[in-house]
Amino acid sequence: MGALGDFVLCPYERMPTRMARRPWSFKEDRRLMELAKSSTTLEDAAKQLGRSTDAVKRMALRLGLTLKSKRASKR
Repeated sequence: MGALGDFVLCPYERMPTRMARRPWSFKEDRRLMELAKSSTTLEDAAKQLGRSTDAVKRMALRLGLTLKSKRASKR
């Protein structure tokens, strides 16, 4: 790796941004399915999987799953 390691320069901001995407394993897919089935919130699922809420939301959409957000349930 270069001097910036696993960072890349964003041409628009000229600020280093971290390359964040890590592939999902089959085991993580199955765990997300179990969490959705047990009515786990989006935030709790993200914490248990060690992923961001955005990453979990994207994968849930791909798998056709629904996860409630803590913010949505407080309204």
